[in-house]
Amino acid sequence: MSQARPLRSSSEPVTPLTQKACDRICAPSCFTTGPATAPVGTAIQYTLTWRNNSTISVPAGAVIQDTLPTGLTFVSASPAATTTSGSTRSWTLGPLAAGQSGTITINATVNTNAPTSVTNTATITVPSGQTDPTPSNNSSSVTTTILYPDIQITKSGPATAAVGANIQYTLTYRNNSTFTVPAGSVVQDTLPAGLTFVSASPAATNTSGSTRSWTLGALAAGQSGTITINATVATTAPASVSNTGTIAVPTGYTDSTPGNNSSTVTTTIQRPDVSIAKTGPATALVSDTITYQLTWRNIGTAPAASVVVRDTLPVGLAFVSATPAPSSVSGQVLTWNLGTQAAGASGTISVQAQVL
Repeated sequence: MSQARPLRSSSEPVTPLTQKACDRICAPSCFTTGPATAPVGTAIQYTLTWRNNSTISVPAGAVIQDTLPTGLTFVSASPAATTTSGSTRSWTLGPLAAGQSGTITINATVNTNAPTSVTNTATITVPSGQTDPTPSNNSSSVTTTILYPDIQITKSGPATAAVGANIQYTLTYRNNSTFTVPAGSVVQDTLPAGLTFVSASPAATNTSGSTRSWTLGALAAGQSGTITINATVATTAPASVSNTGTIAVPTGYTDSTPGNNSSTVTTTIQRPDVSIAKTGPATALVSDTITYQLTWRNIGTAPAASVVVRDTLPVGLAFVSATPAPSSVSGQVLTWNLGTQAAGASGTISVQAQVL
């Protein structure tokens, strides 16, 4: 416990005290003041204003006392307290002239785990042996609502993507708070199975397997930003992939709205599916020319690249012609290179051969 000399602000002679003379506390409206709201992790200041409402002097010994509530950490006081015990500080005043007043300023920090509101009460008592006729104005309280950060993330990406194609996700983060959130918020994204990472802008702060993290700097109120992730859809990708992005406040803080700390995009994976059907006569005579019809189709949901149709004529048949003409003929093997065919595309090939 520290000790200091009583605060003296007057050298006037002390007038013998009566019960009426001890009424020297102002109304609560001017006794203790402090902010209505305060964000976690920031400074908070209280001002204690005391006054001798008497018409005569009050002798030395009046005591002002203030106990910081749970959730606040003391930083400083001006003037320094006469005594300190835990979170309670006391100031012993010197003689007070009639109408004399003064102030005490207390500075503190709002802890990151502070409750949703804190109430700070200050009191003043008359010198020992005296009686205050108006005790109702001997204390004053200020209640401050504690503000927690609110950061959110929104993820966007395509509703559909074809195997082998590129896919891009955009993570948009924002500080919805009315105050600056200090550096240390973390955005995280894990690519699901079936996607292969290509690049990200900006580059991730940390990478572990398919998980990438970005540690953000301080975010001013309303500040936002974006992260872009590019990937490729593997041919082994499942029918759909869900990618979730998350954001977390700095270590030690609590987010007031955790429901907007994650965002998911589900993408249906499209893939090609080519089919072919062949028709021809059930019977044919030697020396007849017969016609086969090859009907091909992409029945999948994505374009089919490098489509190739091959038809091998059996022994006993000699190739005559085909419409369209084959890309190549090698012995009995006819090949048509069709290139890329869109989903739903189809076509027919007619092949004429002679029965030997």
